[in-house]
Amino acid sequence: MRARGGELWRINDLHPAYDPLHFVLFHPHGEPGWQLDMPHAVVAPVSPPQPPQDDGNEEEGDVEHVAANAGPAQPAQRKKIIAREWACYHMHDRNSASHALFVYGKRLYQEWGVDQYSKVESQRLFYIRNN
Repeated sequence: MRARGGELWRINDLHPAYDPLHFVLFHPHGEPGWQLDMPHAVVAPVSPPQPPQDDGNEEEGDVEHVAANAGPAQPAQRKKIIAREWACYHMHDRNSASHALFVYGKRLYQEWGVDQYSKVESQRLFYIRNN
């Protein structure tokens, strides 16, 4: 990117403006791309179905039966989205105009896919190098 003074700036691929500046046709309104610490969307968990209520005369076997069928414990959810998840979300056609730009972009879409893959792999190598 060229600054107003004429000097060139390098934008890191982790910067949220990288994708909108590199793939202008995919981001016509300047929507930011993936960035570090991007939060997951909050989705309400689905509760398991409750057994029918009795008249209050429960036996010990009934209580154990309900506890055994309560379903598996839910694992802790991550609070941040990773670059691979963000790219996978945008790769799928959802019948909206903004996502159709990605899917029907032909060779630019292929370049975008390779760029996203290299972004994910560079982050993996960075993690391996530093941990």
